[in-house]
Amino acid sequence: MPKWEEHFNSWLEQTRFPVEIIQFEELKLNPEATFTSLLEALSLKVDPERMETSIKASSLESLSSMEIVDRTRDGEVISEDTMLFFGTGESGKSLDEELQSQGLDALFEKHFRPRIDRSLTKLEHFRSETGSKRRAIFY
Repeated sequence: MPKWEEHFNSWLEQTRFPVEIIQFEELKLNPEATFTSLLEALSLKVDPERMETSIKASSLESLSSMEIVDRTRDGEVISEDTMLFFGTGESGKSLDEELQSQGLDALFEKHFRPRIDRSLTKLEHFRSETGSKRRAIFY
């Protein structure tokens, strides 16, 4: 399997079909505009009612509820200490706090920050080359 950065770059560099990259932060900040951008990139008509339904169905609250229902249906007891896949949906949250560890944030920054920054810079360049009015969100 390729590394995450290699996988990301392979999508930016391929030319067989159009690529639209959406950042999680974009979806959080303005889901309507992000969905519209995606639909337009796919040459699909924007149906405001369907889009609103899709946004609600894919909201953190909806997905978290589905996860809890599925996991409890399978017999799992969910408590406040249970780590859920969907978590809080927050950006920039501390891994040290979430995983109750020490030094994981610093270790993550040391090993992944250069890759993340390179990828965000490439995304910014990619968007400018394709005429996108959206800017990469650096964090």
